Amino acid sequence: MEEEELAKNAGMLEAAIAAALDARDAQQQQEANQWVSAFVSRPQMWTVALYLAFPPDGSALGRSAEVKFFVLNLLLSKLRSDWVQLDEIDAHEIFDLLLWQLPKNVGDRIVASRVCVVLSAAAAVAGGEACSQLVADVIEKTDMTNEVAVSLALELLIALAEETLHRSRALAWEVMQCIQLSYPRVLGFLQNVTSVPLLEKTLTCFERWLQGGGTLSETYSDYPKIFNVLLASLGSDNESCVIASSAALSELISAVDCLPGRDAAVRAVISALLSYKRYFNSSSQRRSHALCCVLAALGASEPALICKGGPEDLLLIDWMIDATGGGGGLGIDGAAMVAVAWPRFATISSVNVPREKIFLAIFEALAKVAKHPSDDFDIDDDDFCGFRYGIAEEAIASCFKVLRCDLIVYISDNLLQASCWQHAEFYLYAVSCLREQITSAVDTQKAAVELLRSLFSGAFGGHNLLESVSARWPSGKLVNTAARLLKSFSEWIAADPVALEKAVNYSITALAVPDAKASGAESLRELCRASASQLAAVRALSPLMGACETAITTSLGGLQSKESVMLIEGLAAVAAALPVHESEATIQGLTASAVATIKQCSVMQVTDAYGKPLESALRTIKAVVDFGRKSDAHPAVPVLREIWSSLDVLATNWATSIDVARSLCDLWGALATRMGVMMEDVLPRVLGLVTGMFKQHLVPSCIQCLCSIVVLVSSSKTMHDELHFCLSNCLQEVSDVVEFLELVVLSQQESRQRKDNAFESLGAICSLGSSCLRDIPLVFVPSKSLAKFFGCAIGVLQRGDSEPAVYAAKFITSTIFLGGLSETESWRISQDLKPYVNEIVVPSIPRLVETVVRYVAYGQLTVIFRDALADILYSLALEHPASTEPVLRAFVTSSELPARHGVMDEASKRQFVAAVMRTRLRRAFQELVLDFSRVLQAASPAEVLFQY
Repeated sequence: MEEEELAKNAGMLEAAIAAALDARDAQQQQEANQWVSAFVSRPQMWTVALYLAFPPDGSALGRSAEVKFFVLNLLLSKLRSDWVQLDEIDAHEIFDLLLWQLPKNVGDRIVASRVCVVLSAAAAVAGGEACSQLVADVIEKTDMTNEVAVSLALELLIALAEETLHRSRALAWEVMQCIQLSYPRVLGFLQNVTSVPLLEKTLTCFERWLQGGGTLSETYSDYPKIFNVLLASLGSDNESCVIASSAALSELISAVDCLPGRDAAVRAVISALLSYKRYFNSSSQRRSHALCCVLAALGASEPALICKGGPEDLLLIDWMIDATGGGGGLGIDGAAMVAVAWPRFATISSVNVPREKIFLAIFEALAKVAKHPSDDFDIDDDDFCGFRYGIAEEAIASCFKVLRCDLIVYISDNLLQASCWQHAEFYLYAVSCLREQITSAVDTQKAAVELLRSLFSGAFGGHNLLESVSARWPSGKLVNTAARLLKSFSEWIAADPVALEKAVNYSITALAVPDAKASGAESLRELCRASASQLAAVRALSPLMGACETAITTSLGGLQSKESVMLIEGLAAVAAALPVHESEATIQGLTASAVATIKQCSVMQVTDAYGKPLESALRTIKAVVDFGRKSDAHPAVPVLREIWSSLDVLATNWATSIDVARSLCDLWGALATRMGVMMEDVLPRVLGLVTGMFKQHLVPSCIQCLCSIVVLVSSSKTMHDELHFCLSNCLQEVSDVVEFLELVVLSQQESRQRKDNAFESLGAICSLGSSCLRDIPLVFVPSKSLAKFFGCAIGVLQRGDSEPAVYAAKFITSTIFLGGLSETESWRISQDLKPYVNEIVVPSIPRLVETVVRYVAYGQLTVIFRDALADILYSLALEHPASTEPVLRAFVTSSELPARHGVMDEASKRQFVAAVMRTRLRRAFQELVLDFSRVLQAASPAEVLFQY
């Protein structure tokens, strides 16, 4: 580009940036931002932006520091996001220019710092040689007596580490090798930095470079000056230095390190850390948090060493227990850091510390921080629940591993003596956490039975312990935890008639407690499921139904639809255990209101007022279908016969309601799964209705219903040719919608919800294709639908890594392979159908190969999607080698292959193609594809491909 044109374009960019920075005119600012965004995507962006950032002497451009900073950020963003499109030669030219310009821009510290970052990003893209040059320039040319120069050198080293070691993108393996080789030189440089004002920056630089290969033992033995500075900085008056040193030490302690000097290094860290313990409870939270980071790293990495029981070890354990209880003002944050170590401590068998005393103290510390806070204490519910049902639960399990019966007795005694509802609730929560341990440990059986009997069936003034605690402290949160406890122990409770009666009554009571309604409904459902035969035998269902009805009508604020459905599910499970005629009568009673609603709505037009009640009624019917016995004599048969014509009418009159359509399809899918015989005579009609609903609403529920029907058709011995014809027509109609679904997904006018439904439906269609291929191949494979389903799957696959794309890949693989490829799906269809499949697959091979290779080349895929892509290529190589090999070779050796320049020569490309065609083990093939991906991203040398 001529300099005159270059200056002109740079001037336009400068004007646009100035307008984008001017907030006085919002319209102009928006237009300027749009212009800049469009400009960044143009090829000349690099040249113009660099010209504006570093204009020639005498130019009027780039004089504003704000504009210069903005354009440097544009360059940085471009280097980070579009680095694949920049070859090493161009990247090296940019790097050289930035390196030359850096000394000219040290006058403005903000601009100079940004140039350091952009220069480092360019070095990372340019390759290992550029990174080595940058490190060499910093170390060899920096005047160590000039504090400004040393500060700038540290910023450069920090930025280089950030852009190479800490970015999520993949870089050339030579770059990573260069950084690792440069690590000792960088540490040697840092040891010579003596300026106290630069201490924080020095510590930060050290921490950023640790991923280059730093270990605690080597730092201790080879770089004692840095090691001692790290320890001393934990007690610095400068909190930023404390934070930087704690971050570095935590990383060093946590890193794998098998060298013999590690124990001595850890002992030195422990001694230094304990000398600063006075700051933990008497200083700022930032300092306490930093010290806690080192404490947590020691606990998680060195439990065996700490359990040797020296005086310092016991002091460290006491400190960890304090932090587990929220000490240092850190609360849950500190507890979450430290408590992860206790499960590892519990596995250490050879110890010289009082384990039982320590783990009892740990449990008491957890009781402080894992109990509900008082009402006047503000805490984030998500943080609290995340800690409680994750880290704290595992720590409580580790306490049981050590204390066994003693912990059960301790919980039982303290539950009786709890001084407030929060303490009582915590002990109930702890029992819930230990369900598996308490019910399975032989050595604790007697204590466990005594605890469970006292909780659920033992008498305390006519009440069990659960009832007594709840009566003493009528807290909604306590009742909620108690209901969750009943759900956890439903199987145990089902074996004790007294406990069962009390548990059912308690769950019903919980339905009237706003904070416990959902847990009460869930616990009642699980109790009914676990003890259906017992409850049916004692004729408990009628009073149970009455109690539930009373609870529903009197519950404060009313039960939500999902909670009512859970109650219906539980009652239906009990009803299914009754004799057939009683079971049917009970189901009719349970569903009477829902049946009336369905009948009433079937003769009405669609109205918002009746939409939710109708949806709830349909869910109620589905609940009794799901939880009834799976047999020809399902107790819901009379109910279904009564409403069948109404369901048919609803499917027509309420066809415009998407929620009713979903509920109807969910119900029909459940019927196909649980009551297949009843569905056989009406399947042609249902198929037509479901297909019509899908075409109108594009929701995946309709397709999932069809999947259930396909399974029913395949398992039935009485399905006739007419039904196969209807099913074939249905699949054809579904396939005809595919093109419209794709348009909806791409449309800018459609709502986000409709676009999401359409994309999920495309994935569901791929799942339906897999079901049809496996269950009704004689109907599906010869039909025209197969080609459209296959094309749909390729389209979904090309939209990128997602759950629907995984379904698409599995369908494509099954079609190519004529069966299931995985060990869990080892089915095959008749080879007589192969000509139909080949007619579709063979023309698609170029498109499939290119799609798979492109995605693999771009990397950053989920493991499940990458393996699904590998399976497609694997099945092509197995089933169609003659067609696949030339297509794969042509694409891999073409300029279209998305790869960094020079990462693969012709020999390595040929090797990959040969490896694809000869690798027969599926797991080895998936590893081959992973290595190929890493080579294309320059994360591994091409030589790794020659091991296949």
